[in-house]
Amino acid sequence: MKSIALFSVLATLLFSCKNNGETIKTSQTDIVESVYASAKIKSFNQYSQRFSVGGKLLNYFVTEGDIVKAGQSIAQLENTAPELSLHNAEMAFQISKDNESLLRDIKLQFQTAQKVCSLDSINYIRQQRLYANSIGTLNQLESFKLKFETSKNTVSSISEKLKSQSSIYKYSKAQAQNNIEIARKNTKDFTVNSFIDGKIYVLPYKIGEMVLPQQEFAVIGDATQFLLEMEIDEADISKINLGQMVIVKLEAYKQTLKAKISKIYPSLDPKTQSFKIEAIFAENTPKLYPGLTAEANIITNTKKQANVIPLTYLIDNKYVKTKDGNIEVKTGLRNFTHIEILSGIDANTVLMKP
Repeated sequence: MKSIALFSVLATLLFSCKNNGETIKTSQTDIVESVYASAKIKSFNQYSQRFSVGGKLLNYFVTEGDIVKAGQSIAQLENTAPELSLHNAEMAFQISKDNESLLRDIKLQFQTAQKVCSLDSINYIRQQRLYANSIGTLNQLESFKLKFETSKNTVSSISEKLKSQSSIYKYSKAQAQNNIEIARKNTKDFTVNSFIDGKIYVLPYKIGEMVLPQQEFAVIGDATQFLLEMEIDEADISKINLGQMVIVKLEAYKQTLKAKISKIYPSLDPKTQSFKIEAIFAENTPKLYPGLTAEANIITNTKKQANVIPLTYLIDNKYVKTKDGNIEVKTGLRNFTHIEILSGIDANTVLMKP
C-alpha cells in the first residue's frame, strides 16, 4: 500500500512538473506582420442617389440591374405643385410683357406732351414780344403763359410716371424670369438622373410610396470594376500605407484574393472610431456584388529568418521568463501567434512558459 501511495505522489509531481516546466528557445522563421480589418465590396464610383424634394413615387424608368448612361432618367415623383408654380410664373411673365405695351403708350404720351410743351413755349415767347410792342392784351399774354405752364407740368407728370412704370416693368420682368427658372428647377428636382455611366444596384421604393427628401433612393456604381472598403482601428492606422498588399477572404467564395491599398481617407469616423481605406484587386476576381462581406489582412511588414517566440511566452509585452527570473527583451514584428525578439536573449536562452 505504501509503494502504491508513493507511486501516486511521484506521478502527481511528474505530471505537475511536466505541465509547468514547458521550455523553448528562439527559433528562426519568416514572419509576416498584418493588420486585420472587416471589409465589404463596393463598385467603383458607387454612390447613393437622393431626391432633394419629397413626394409620391410616380414612375421608374429603369429596373435593378439595368445599365444606364450619365444623365439618363431613373425615376420621377409626382410634381403637381411645381408644375402649377411654373404655370403661374409663366403667367406672371406674360403680364409683365403686357406691362411693356403700357410702358410704350406712356412713352408716346411723353413724346406728345414734350411737343405740345415746346409749341406752347414758342407761342408764349411770341406773345411776349407782341405785347412788348403794344400788340395784344394782357389777358391774351396770361392765357399763353398758363397754357405753357400747364403743358410743362404735364411733361413733368408724365416723366415721373414713365420713370415709375419703367422701374416697375424692369423689376416685375426680372422677378417673373427668376420665378420661371426656380419653378423649372423645382420641376426638374422631381426627376432623378444618373450622374455616371454605370449599373443600377438598388431601387428600394415601390410605385406609389412616399419618398423623403435626402433619403437614399437608388445605389448606382460601375458595372464591372469593384473595390474593397475597410475600416481600420485608430490604433493601427499609422501602419497603413498606399500600395500595401491585402489578403482577402470573401464569405461567398472559398479562394482568397489579393488587393492593394489605393486610398486612405484622412479623417476619423467619430461614431466607429475608425478610419476608412480602400483597396483595388490585384488580379482577376470571381463575379462580385456590392455589399459582399469579407475579412482582410493588410500586410504591413515582413522579415525572413527572424528570431521568434510564441506570443504565449511574452509577459506584459516586454518580458520573458527564464530559470533565473524574468528578462526584458526588445521586440519587433508580430503576427497572431508569434513575435520577433530583437535583443535581450540569444538562441541559447531557455525560456519557460509563464
